[in-house]
Amino acid sequence: MKEQFINFLQNPNKESFLALRSVVVSHNEYSPYSDDLKNINHLLLQNKFIEVAQYSNINILLSSRAHMYKSFAYKKLKDERGAETESKIGQTILEGIEYTGKGTLEKPFLVTRIDDERDFITYLDETFESQALVNYKEKTYDCITTTKGKKIYFDISDCYKKMSGQFNQGQLNIETIFDDIQTETIKKEKQWWKFW
Repeated sequence: MKEQFINFLQNPNKESFLALRSVVVSHNEYSPYSDDLKNINHLLLQNKFIEVAQYSNINILLSSRAHMYKSFAYKKLKDERGAETESKIGQTILEGIEYTGKGTLEKPFLVTRIDDERDFITYLDETFESQALVNYKEKTYDCITTTKGKKIYFDISDCYKKMSGQFNQGQLNIETIFDDIQTETIKKEKQWWKFW
């Protein structure tokens, strides 16, 4: 895995990204709905910057957001080189996702975590409006509609298969996923005292 990771960072292209992604999604501990990003964010809120900088596992290897969190932690630790390295890794991952497709149903983007979709939408300078699950030709896609009305497709077949397996084995709790969706919906609601 280390070899594929270094190869991708040194030669970022579709082939090197897909080779690394293949290693990640076939790993025994791969979990596209893991709580790792929440855990890292929680550590940041507690100013535990060393723990954030050292946080590492298969589920955040290709998470741009995780590397940006780490970059922030390194900045707080006054380690400019570490901050710059993590920021560059995060940016390169977003470029890697972009290499995988066009965002159409015929040529969707590939991600390793569902969270990557939102990060990638922001990278494209778009704003999330809604999300729909689409099954087409024995594959599973997320279709993100942006506030500009653009539809962007992500092939989440690997994520979906892994999630189904984790549900069947009792490793994943569906209530946790619904809690996240509900929390997000609540945050988007307009407060009653705001009139604009």
